[in-house]
Amino acid sequence: MWTMTDNKQRSLRVGLLYLVGTAVAYALCILILAAGGDRPGDLTPWLRISSDTYFWWEAAFIAPVIVGSGLLAAACMYLFARAARGSGSFDDTLASLGPAVAVCTAVTLVPDLIIGALLNTGVIAPDAWMRDITRPSVTLALVWTYLLAYIVAFLVAFPRVARATHRLPWRSAVPVGWATFAIYQGVLLVFVR
Repeated sequence: MWTMTDNKQRSLRVGLLYLVGTAVAYALCILILAAGGDRPGDLTPWLRISSDTYFWWEAAFIAPVIVGSGLLAAACMYLFARAARGSGSFDDTLASLGPAVAVCTAVTLVPDLIIGALLNTGVIAPDAWMRDITRPSVTLALVWTYLLAYIVAFLVAFPRVARATHRLPWRSAVPVGWATFAIYQGVLLVFVR
């Protein structure tokens, strides 16, 4: 019969907790943004939800989407790494990927929380915020800076997870990590926008 060692169970649990914690934190962040009057900007949501209520609804479905996307990413990384002759397990992959997702997501989570706080305290008016993120401005440049930092963080972290967890050379770890990130982010894009 298959059994896990206590250390494997603990690390798998920690990886899953990081993933769930990130999902819950982002759901709360979206609630704070919604309460501050934020809206999705120029991107038309794929779901037929009004822009004024979109973030209220997104707060309800973002957590399951992040967890599901993280689990899919872990499964894909495991399968891609095994195809590249890696030697890690799915459990090890999820145990390492959960914290990586949490750290990389913090790159957008922290600024979004700050924006939500500024909107809720009236330091920034929602209309001024929307105007500044939908036309060339310093604010838009800052938003794009942290969005690019988010992408770079994942493009660095996922190959490192693939390399460390599956003992892959860089020439294999990079495509495995990048393909896994494309799947992770693709699921988020499909289900959140």
